[in-house]
Amino acid sequence: MKLMIPVTDIMVAPGGRLNVSDSPDDIVIEKIRNAYGVTADVMDIHIQNGMVHIEFRNVTPEKVNEAMGKLKKGVSEAEEGRLLKALKLFQEVLSMIPENVDARRNMARVYLNRATGKRPRNTCSSACRSIQRTNGAHCCSGTSMPGTSITWM
Repeated sequence: MKLMIPVTDIMVAPGGRLNVSDSPDDIVIEKIRNAYGVTADVMDIHIQNGMVHIEFRNVTPEKVNEAMGKLKKGVSEAEEGRLLKALKLFQEVLSMIPENVDARRNMARVYLNRATGKRPRNTCSSACRSIQRTNGAHCCSGTSMPGTSITWM
C-alpha cells in the first residue's frame, strides 16, 4: 500500500502536525519514524517535492482481507468473553499487518481485562484511563457512559 501526503499534513499527535521548519529530509523522516513508533518499522519513507511517500511493505489486498476477517472473528470472540482466543486472533492480524491499530487496541483491551480479572463489561472510560496510566497512550473507543461495555473494534 502506498500513500503520498504533503509534508505539512503529517500528523504526529491528535491535532498536532509535524513541524518541519527547514529541516533536511533525513531529519523529517526520522521525526516521522519516531512519531509512528512500531508502525514505522514496516514503512519505507522518502520525501520528494514536499510530499512524503510512504509504502507499507508486504501489504496486499488479499492479506488485508484475511487480516480483517481475523480481526472481526477476534472481536466476536472477545464479545463472547473468550479472551484467549481473541488475543490469538489479534496477534495473527498483527503478524500479517503490524500497523493495524484496531488489532493493537483490542489486544490492549484483552490484556486489561485479563490483568483486572474482569469480563469485557468494564466501562470504556475506566479501560482508557488504565491504558493511559500504563503507558501514556491515548485511547478512544466510543461512548464511555457508566454501565456500558467496552467497545470492541
